[in-house]
Amino acid sequence: MEIREAILKAADWIQRYPSDFKYMENEIPDCGMPGCAIGWIGHFLGVKRRNGFDIDNVMKIMGLKYLHEFSRHRMDVLCGWESNWRNNADACAAGMRLYADKYHPAPVSTPNWEAISTADAKEIA
Repeated sequence: MEIREAILKAADWIQRYPSDFKYMENEIPDCGMPGCAIGWIGHFLGVKRRNGFDIDNVMKIMGLKYLHEFSRHRMDVLCGWESNWRNNADACAAGMRLYADKYHPAPVSTPNWEAISTADAKEIA
């Protein structure tokens, strides 16, 4: 799964199941336990839990060097401090969608201009 898709799936999950979100958990969720935003992203990326600080692998996949790069330098800026995204699942999910758009945008497809320019008017209509 691509990073953007995992971020969006994690955002949907957190919004749908707010009790599964806990900012301070800092692990990939397993067996009904809550997880942080990065933990849920890791879950949807298929990163397996192991002993230790599991989200380090997820941060590497996301291109992050430090945990605070995600929370303080990116999510706080995108969401704003007043959003309380750390304790509010809806605000976190909204911020994660903004994060996906800014740091992992959807690929832009270029139209086939040659095909469009040579197409019959009937084909276009």
